[in-house]
Amino acid sequence: MPVPRKVKPWRGFPSVNAVHGIRARIRQSGTLQPGYGEYRLSGLGTTAANRVPIGTVPAGAILLPLFRKVEEALTATATITLVDASNTTVYTALAAGVGANTSADVVPEQTAATSMPTADLVLYASLNVALAPAGIVDILVRFYMNKD
Repeated sequence: MPVPRKVKPWRGFPSVNAVHGIRARIRQSGTLQPGYGEYRLSGLGTTAANRVPIGTVPAGAILLPLFRKVEEALTATATITLVDASNTTVYTALAAGVGANTSADVVPEQTAATSMPTADLVLYASLNVALAPAGIVDILVRFYMNKD
């Protein structure tokens, strides 16, 4: 059984008007390097035990559309979602059918389901299929902090 990971606190600069980001690299095959923000999803991630925490967006941040890049194809039916602590979908990072397509370009994806969280938003990555045997997907969640 994997050791549960602790969610890292946000370490940005709250007094700066800037775009910040949380990067997650979902690596289902090869050697996992957790120090570089790489995660392996165990599949069927709708339960809390299978979700992987990837970072925290501070309260009052404006969520921007995320970017994703499929480097190695996933199972065609795989869907990667980013959810909050109550398992509500914030982003669909990779829709079903898209994971089988690799691209040399970074693709802007859908916008967030909520635009400005009123409390700190902990993001978890989850996968809807049982343990995809292969695949690498880079995800970048962007948010803007407006501090006067």
